[in-house]
Amino acid sequence: MIKTISINISGLIFNIEEDAYERLQHYLSSVEQYFSGYQGSKEIVADIESRIAEIFYTKVSNTKQVITLEDVEKLIATMGDIADFEATEGEEHAQAQKNTGFSETSQAGTQTQTTQRRLFRDTKHKVLGGVSSGIAYHLRMDPIWVRLVFLLATFAYGIVLIPYIILWIVLPGDDSLKEDEQVKRLYRNPDKKVVGGVASGLAAYFGNDADGVTLWRIIFVVGIFLGGFSVIAYFIFWIITPEAKTLTEKMQMQGQPVTLSNIEDNIKKNLNIDGSKEETVAVKVLLFPFRVLTQIFNALVPVAGSLAKVIFVLIGLCLLLTSVATLFGLVVGIGILTGTIESGGFFRFDAIPRFFHNGFFPFPLAFFTFLSVAIPIIFLGIAGAVLVSQRSNLLNRNLALALVGIWMVSLAGLAFTGNDFSADFRKEGVFNDSQTFDTKGKVLVLTSQEAGLEDYRSIEVNVQGYAGNIPKLEKRFFARGKNRDDALGNARNINYKTAFKNDSILVFDSNFDLKAATKFREQRLRMTLYLPYNQLFTVENEVHFFNDFNKGERYQFTKEKGLVCLTCLAKDSLQVNSEGMLASEEFDEIEVDGPFDIRIRQGERFAFKTDAS
Repeated sequence: MIKTISINISGLIFNIEEDAYERLQHYLSSVEQYFSGYQGSKEIVADIESRIAEIFYTKVSNTKQVITLEDVEKLIATMGDIADFEATEGEEHAQAQKNTGFSETSQAGTQTQTTQRRLFRDTKHKVLGGVSSGIAYHLRMDPIWVRLVFLLATFAYGIVLIPYIILWIVLPGDDSLKEDEQVKRLYRNPDKKVVGGVASGLAAYFGNDADGVTLWRIIFVVGIFLGGFSVIAYFIFWIITPEAKTLTEKMQMQGQPVTLSNIEDNIKKNLNIDGSKEETVAVKVLLFPFRVLTQIFNALVPVAGSLAKVIFVLIGLCLLLTSVATLFGLVVGIGILTGTIESGGFFRFDAIPRFFHNGFFPFPLAFFTFLSVAIPIIFLGIAGAVLVSQRSNLLNRNLALALVGIWMVSLAGLAFTGNDFSADFRKEGVFNDSQTFDTKGKVLVLTSQEAGLEDYRSIEVNVQGYAGNIPKLEKRFFARGKNRDDALGNARNINYKTAFKNDSILVFDSNFDLKAATKFREQRLRMTLYLPYNQLFTVENEVHFFNDFNKGERYQFTKEKGLVCLTCLAKDSLQVNSEGMLASEEFDEIEVDGPFDIRIRQGERFAFKTDAS
């Protein structure tokens, strides 16, 4: 039986074996004593303890709850021992430090993992849901760049927010993912900052800390005069990039492993910074507006953080309400198209054509359509709930994967049944019919009666003159089907009637109807009424397909002038010749009202022609 002790390191509780505790205590005491002569020694030791806690945290799991002596020895080998450090200090140490690169680590230190990494959400280093940090861990890169991609994509294409939240739901969280020490981190550099430390941080990240700071600052300043894009970019980096406050973060910014040797080296560099050098007047004037912006931005940061949370909640509520309303509408719509929901009571859809809620959609097509649309809507609603509650466990991961699988199957089913349904509209059929009417020299009266479908209208009537003896009505019935015979049969199933009364009254049905059990296949009717030249006619009431004629006026077609209104006032006289062109006497003023394309050209006299075709 081994005695264990509970210790608190940097706010984290660990169970540690007694001999391991003694070794760790001796190590920390030597570290504290070694750095006691440096300014800010307490902060240095606290930063080292924070690093130790982070390393220990990765050692603990469900099967291993206690820190052993072996773990402590590995920690010391990674961080570096004070005894070894003091022995090699001096010129030899300086040379070693000079040769220390980004990839240098202790022989017993941490090594790059070569095993394949699974994709998790990194809940330990998360900003929102841990998706970006998890992807960055999987790809061995700085999470800043993944977050930047998501942020820019969200501004450019708002729909990117939905995949992020789906990944938030589907990916399992892991709070034990260890930061890869060989991944260089982007931080804002507080030691060399002028505004927010972004330029100096980028310079350190790309390895040109000395001359790169000036270069990056020039880029940002020049960008102000090239559309101001650099201002937006600077503030985005300022928002998403953390500031390197601790020694550990400053070493990660430089791409250095966190060891005692590197800690001391950074402390000495900081002590050698000459802060007494005064800025020139020109520099102060140049930097004044940027420093004012810095103060304003720093004052707005707390407000922006609270405002961002409120915005996320509002977005979540909008997504949630939209998904609920859309899902309800989808259920009702599918029910109407399949005939399972009938009009009446709570559901009134008289404006929807009758044949659309008479089994228009085959049930398999409606079923796969419902699943294909409903599942993304459900995810959208869950995404809204996640944003409102800030909880990612609202949907079980296995259930989420099952829904994704069902959605993929439904898409395949939709493609198959949709293709079969579209075949019903592949070919077009036309059925022709004609009637003649003998007016015996009387004035022909055109009128209509309410009949046929009320909520669907696809009927046209064209009236024109011809060199015949009696009025003639030609009807063309159109429909679509799987083949020409099927399409022709659908066209013949159109019911439409006209009546001729008292040798002078031609009555049109206001619309056509479909025979019983006839399915909608884009049925439509086109009619042409041929009137002999000089045949007088009038329109008795307002008929939607006779809108070009005034009620009660008398008209006739002439071979020379086309359509002529015999009873219209002079200024309203409308004369259209056989070529579909309007003509008028000379005029001295133009008055236009309506969506016309007017073209004015110089000529020998005032005249106008209007293309009425």
